[in-house]
Parts: sequence; C-alpha cells; structure tokens
Amino acid sequence: MSITNYAKSPITSVSDIVLLTSAKETPLRSGALTSKIAQLHVLDILYTAVAIQLKERSLASLNRTAHAVLDKLY
Repeated sequence: MSITNYAKSPITSVSDIVLLTSAKETPLRSGALTSKIAQLHVLDILYTAVAIQLKERSLASLNRTAHAVLDKLY
C-alpha cells in the first residue's frame, strides 16, 4: 500500500493499493507541508479505523507502549 499526492509517482507501480491525497502545491514547493498533513490525516483515519475494529488488542498495545516509555519521559 502507498499513500501519495501524485498518481504517476513511481511507488504506485509496485503498490497493490494506492491511496491518493489531494493537496495542491506549486512546483516551487513540492513536498511542502500541505501534502504531508494530508497524508498524515489519511494515516490517522486508517489507524483509528483499525484500532476501533481491534479495540481490546489496541488498548492492550497502547498500555504496553505507555509502560515501556514511562521511565524514559523527561
């Protein structure tokens, strides 16, 4: 799976699933923050959907992660 702002990106030829984001950028600002935010939004939606489907497992994983970094917080 790939997430890209460009339908003709080389990554699309090797991806079984392609999610296209739509963030207009000028040629001078390719790779700007707008497209990154759009892609992060798609990732957040996918993560949330999976977490909802796997509620108990997700909560257990989040709890383990929180405990693993607890003593490393500043």
